[in-house]
Amino acid sequence: MFFECAGVRYRILRKSAEGNWLICFDQPAAPFYIAGPAMENYQRIPTPDPVIAGMTAPKAKTPASEKRLALIAPLTEDEACITDKDQRRRLAERQAEANHTTLRRILRLYYRFLAWGSVEGPPKQCKSRMDTRRRKEYDEAIEAYYFSSAKRSLRDAYD
Repeated sequence: MFFECAGVRYRILRKSAEGNWLICFDQPAAPFYIAGPAMENYQRIPTPDPVIAGMTAPKAKTPASEKRLALIAPLTEDEACITDKDQRRRLAERQAEANHTTLRRILRLYYRFLAWGSVEGPPKQCKSRMDTRRRKEYDEAIEAYYFSSAKRSLRDAYD
């Protein structure tokens, strides 16, 4: 199930009577818990088209994607990793050390997998939505700080 709050889409990973565990679909990060009453702020939305397209016509797995999936395999096999931050971190550290990579990479791949069901990259519709949002923020910042009547230098506008 998918929900939206303040223009950001979320995917439910685990439901319970007391609340839900969610992950951001647009910009995957660590799963978080929302208590039952707080879910009133979240509006249920239909499953995004990229997810439906991925379910009906899955991509062919490349050797690189198989390798990425192998990196996060212990995390995906342990359901407790969704709710237990310490367990997630322990398994990710073990995988990072065993495969000579970083903890950050392992966790980033795991969060992508939880949000999108794939380690390939964002679904096309999701990617364009993120890019549009960022672009709008950059345009507003440039207008406000660089092209203002104060005639700031590019460096001052950046700072």
